[in-house]
Amino acid sequence: MKIIELDDGLILYQIDPPEGEIEGLNLMALVEDGKALFLDTGYAANMTEALKDLAARGATPSGAVVSHYHPDHDGGLRLLGAVDVWACAGWRAVADAWREPGDPLPVEPTRVVSARTEIRFGRRLLELYPLPGHSDDSMAIVIDGAWLYAADSVLLTNDGRPLLPSVHSRPVSRHIEAIDWLSARADLVFIPGHGAVMTDGAARRNDLANRRRYLSAIASASERPGRSIAFEDAIAGCEPPFLGKEWHGHNYL
Repeated sequence: MKIIELDDGLILYQIDPPEGEIEGLNLMALVEDGKALFLDTGYAANMTEALKDLAARGATPSGAVVSHYHPDHDGGLRLLGAVDVWACAGWRAVADAWREPGDPLPVEPTRVVSARTEIRFGRRLLELYPLPGHSDDSMAIVIDGAWLYAADSVLLTNDGRPLLPSVHSRPVSRHIEAIDWLSARADLVFIPGHGAVMTDGAARRNDLANRRRYLSAIASASERPGRSIAFEDAIAGCEPPFLGKEWHGHNYL
């Protein structure tokens, strides 16, 4: 796990991808006055490492915001104890769809977000926005009007190469709307749920344009008989090209 301090008390925990894979994982913690508020919680093993780092800083968890209830984002919740948890409406259906037989029940949120919601954490202001597209319960989080935790609406490798959009919400137009929402805020620094922080404004805008181009291509294909479009055709004009070709077939089903 790589520990990156983006600002005083604004910590990114970046996990390397498993051997042979290209997708890493991020979770964040805001730390102030001995308390920590998590943005996503990774898997339980990731949270165990993050809690060790927080203990070394003299901090304990006081809450978590879950961008969506996929197991790589909510799996560490059960290690936090009785804390406040924010999540979007629709979280339960998403969690149930991803839960394997025998898995523990998901930790339920204490606060359900259905519209823009503000959280004050010490000196920090967080704005929570429902942003369905990657999943039905996806959320984006703006921190102090400067950083935007985009979660899985934007996916990169840990060294900054673009990963193909991953579409779990239908219709695909919902993900396009999420990209348009992000494009209107492209002056903010983007922190993805997977991959490198996007500090360069031109790179952010280019990445979002590529994502919109790809998503529009598969949305159009989904309306045709056969509902099929080749990966190479769907990414035509996207530069740099997306990694993660193996996700393409799922995206337009």
